[in-house]
Amino acid sequence: MKKLVLVFAISLLVPKLIYAGDGSPLSGRGIGGFSSFSGSRSTGMGNAGIALIGGNELSIVNPASWSGLGYVTLNAIYSFSGNWSDDKSVGTSSYLTNGNFGGASLGLPIQKDIGLVVAGGFDPFTSYNYQTRGSVPATTEIPVWTLHNTGSGGLGEGFLGFSIKPFKWLSVGSAFRYVFGRVQTTRQITFDNSSYYSTYSDRSTYLRGPSATFGAIVENAGDIFNSAITRDISIGGYVRLATNLHGNFQLRNSYIDHLDTTLVDESVTGYVPPEFGVGITKVFREGLTGVLDVRVQNLSKYYDSSTPKGTFGDEIFVGGGLEFFQGLRSLSPFDKRAYRVGAYYEKSQFLVMSNSGIMKQADEIFLTGGIELPISYAATVNFSLQYGFRGLASDLLLKERVLRFYLSITGGETWFFRPQSD
Repeated sequence: MKKLVLVFAISLLVPKLIYAGDGSPLSGRGIGGFSSFSGSRSTGMGNAGIALIGGNELSIVNPASWSGLGYVTLNAIYSFSGNWSDDKSVGTSSYLTNGNFGGASLGLPIQKDIGLVVAGGFDPFTSYNYQTRGSVPATTEIPVWTLHNTGSGGLGEGFLGFSIKPFKWLSVGSAFRYVFGRVQTTRQITFDNSSYYSTYSDRSTYLRGPSATFGAIVENAGDIFNSAITRDISIGGYVRLATNLHGNFQLRNSYIDHLDTTLVDESVTGYVPPEFGVGITKVFREGLTGVLDVRVQNLSKYYDSSTPKGTFGDEIFVGGGLEFFQGLRSLSPFDKRAYRVGAYYEKSQFLVMSNSGIMKQADEIFLTGGIELPISYAATVNFSLQYGFRGLASDLLLKERVLRFYLSITGGETWFFRPQSD
């Protein structure tokens, strides 16, 4: 029980720190870059695992996978990222790091034989994290001035849902989600000439809105279709409904002498299109499992009060990986550990200027790896690392390298199981 109390104490910090991003200047569009995080187990396997059941980490993407949860589980996540950005369109390079608590979740298996699990928590939804700085040469009328833009915040979400197995071979689940948070842009203009007043601008957008996710997993499809080809294969899918956002926008402009301050406060709305995904899981032999996912989201239809449709491109994700679990038959929990490796390709939402002056989608490719180590009988620690490149096309003017590190601690207890009588 002490393990759960410790992890829960850490997770109390999460509601105000659930956004996590990699520091890309591209995240300063709309409500930021949408999170690719899918769960502490999946981060080492190319962010894939839609059809993955088992283990003691809750998948953020597909609630149907919760039906394999063995005991009460509380999971807290910390994320760190670094972004190297080279933007030839403006002749600037930057390096930005970011570290945050990346979410927390609690899973309660109510009745294990039918996969009835209730789960809830917080996780990242978008990240809005960047810094840019540039100087403008003097003219005959205006001296040299420097513009410094900083983006911070992002949207997180709370979720509450359940999973159940109506049949031995079928798991289904659903989760209600509520998105909330703030994206903030601060802009400061400073002059070399003291005769000119420096100015400061704070643009903050507060948004919130409901959504829901529905998922299903068909386990061991070979038993259903009586086919050797589909033996030890599970197939899963999910749909996340569109999110209609609403909130308010605040603008404050001020000068160094605090005179002529202006304030704007107005209502805003937004729309995040639905997301779809399918995946397969293949058990090659005891302890060795492979996963492969495809996810799509029509983000070209995204809009908000200051971001028109077409600002983003349609997102396509393909990822996969392998997991090798060591010590499955050992009686000692400290002999059990998991090793994970994977990769993913994504045609991201971001549009980037090319040499020809045409905006093109920036695609990205990442290599991933991870290890899970035991702390006790029902507690583990996960380390995951991702390294990749964004802007693969040779004619794109923006190139980025991204490093991400995830640390998650999982604690567990057996609460809802009746002790066996003598």
